[in-house]
Amino acid sequence: YDGEILTVDAEVGRLLDALAASEVAESTLVVLTSDHGESLGEHDYFFEHGANLYDPGMKVPLIVAGPGFTPGTRSRELATTLDLVPTLLDAVKVSYPPGLSGRSLLPAVRGRTLGRERLPGQNDRNHVGLWDERFKIVGTPTGKGRRLALYDRETDPGETEDAGGRLPDRMTEERQRLAGLLEEMDAESARTRRLLEGRSGEERLSAEACEQLKAMGYIQDGCP
Repeated sequence: YDGEILTVDAEVGRLLDALAASEVAESTLVVLTSDHGESLGEHDYFFEHGANLYDPGMKVPLIVAGPGFTPGTRSRELATTLDLVPTLLDAVKVSYPPGLSGRSLLPAVRGRTLGRERLPGQNDRNHVGLWDERFKIVGTPTGKGRRLALYDRETDPGETEDAGGRLPDRMTEERQRLAGLLEEMDAESARTRRLLEGRSGEERLSAEACEQLKAMGYIQDGCP
């Protein structure tokens, strides 16, 4: 592992040295980030990633240098790699569609808040999570659904203790937020399936179902 780090450091150094010697050095944005972190023994998980949603695998570096970025500026705003595309397009003043999952981080670099309170997470083993700066709730698949655990990373930065029993009110709040996230994910997956099948992405309900909803006072997307 140390050898891999040394090799990457050397090769990135070659790239940055070549950029510094070029004519475009002053007009080039450089971004250093990663698609995942790495567990180095935490939770008995060694030199791997992807099996859980603990911080060692989820936290990654995100460093941007270039025109418009003040050296040494740091931000505590919650960010995700989904923010890379809108951030870079914003930095080079190229418009982008509003429906992108990420958002530009330039306001945070300039001292403004993004207004983002939480980040969601999911892996290919169907673990799902939601977290803010302090609390993280994680749903782990079981044979009967999902087992939920709440981590208070202020008092337990290693995420070793389920704080749900100690903080029942917080657990209830985070459980409800996670349930809302899962509903949104299911709806988005259904929309994607419809689009892949060549149908409209919007859900269309039967006339009977629409009438029943209207009779109960509801206005439902997908109804005329």
